[in-house]
Amino acid sequence: MKNLIVTENVDNRSIFDGNSDHVLRLNDAEHKWAIQMYKQALESFWIPEKTDVTGDVNTYNELTSDEKEVYNQILSYLIFLDSSQQNILPIIANKISNPEIKSLISVHTTMEAIHSASYSYLVESLLPTDKRDDLYYYWKTNELVNTRCKQITDAYQEYLDKPTEENFALMLLGDFILEGIAFYAGFYYFHALASRALMAGTNDLINLIKRDEVLHYSLFSKLIRDCIDKGLISEEVVLEQLSIAKTQEIEFWSKLLENKVILGFRIETVIEFISYLFGNRAKSIGINFPLSAPKNPFKHLDTQNDFNKDSIKANFFDSNSNTYSMASQLDGWGDI
Repeated sequence: MKNLIVTENVDNRSIFDGNSDHVLRLNDAEHKWAIQMYKQALESFWIPEKTDVTGDVNTYNELTSDEKEVYNQILSYLIFLDSSQQNILPIIANKISNPEIKSLISVHTTMEAIHSASYSYLVESLLPTDKRDDLYYYWKTNELVNTRCKQITDAYQEYLDKPTEENFALMLLGDFILEGIAFYAGFYYFHALASRALMAGTNDLINLIKRDEVLHYSLFSKLIRDCIDKGLISEEVVLEQLSIAKTQEIEFWSKLLENKVILGFRIETVIEFISYLFGNRAKSIGINFPLSAPKNPFKHLDTQNDFNKDSIKANFFDSNSNTYSMASQLDGWGDI
């Protein structure tokens, strides 16, 4: 870390490894987008225990064996990967010298703790005490889920073992893929269940988490773009890594849904959705991802996003309309 007392001009605060004076100035920041994200994150604060999941206890036991198996596998990798974020984000923050972005990552870390608590809340609401560890640690015992988790964490470990600038950029890209892509097909599985009046409490929690993830992948798209512009990583390497991740994502879902019957959640549609996501997320970085689907095939499930239908606000980070139950009074939010 650089010296704590420095005299760098506020208009010259680099994101990475600068000599910032560390003073957060809400109205005189170089990266005003980070201030808006920071305010939005604070205004959107929530706690999982305020979401009623009691109805899911009976519904969980009414799921078919295929539906329950997919539910458990998705929940298991969400438990592990969101928990790992709490260890990785402080490492990323140590490389950040810009105060508004560092503050945003601090809030981001807190949000990940809330997400982890949400999954714990589900596990302990749905399962008896003697069955909970099976789900908490399913990612350890199930080869498919374990492989999926390692595909994400390997990029993190590579930087920890060899902290080069390119490996740091690759770690950011791994985080971006996790927050903006890997979680999303799982989220839409819960939307698909909710569209059939199944696991509505789970879906309400997922909506809150999904709203947060829009901020998170939007933050990392900005950081990756800065890495590209500074020459820490090339667009070609980013595209190569996105292509590898897309192949891995399709392989995971193909194996997960193989020989399973899930009403409203066919593997062909999931693969199309994955292609759409990669194109959409690459565009947010400012690069073109080839051979991506032009539209969201699960668009009809976005009706399951409205956890507070009286307060719908357009989200400038995403193409969809999302609900903000606690952030609707943030001045200027809709104008950015």
